Amino acid sequence: MPGFSGVPTTVSNASLLKLFLSAALGVKESLFSNVPFPPPVPFSPLTPPMIAAIALQHGLELVTANTSHFERVQRLGYPLTLVNWRV
Repeated sequence: MPGFSGVPTTVSNASLLKLFLSAALGVKESLFSNVPFPPPVPFSPLTPPMIAAIALQHGLELVTANTSHFERVQRLGYPLTLVNWRV
């Protein structure tokens, strides 16, 4: 059964990352077949603040569809720039 944007839900994040890397770097996906990717990390209440801290530290915009998870950081006075990719 297709997931978001027609991507099958059986495709792992590691497979999608390998496909993206191969397209972005212009190399065959098979070059990444032996690259070990860590298992997915379960969501935790600390995850959004950690992601926001990384974006702030490096002066980056944070692109997400879950802006509500990060608006609290802005309300605390941090100059976090959020971009909703679904808009």
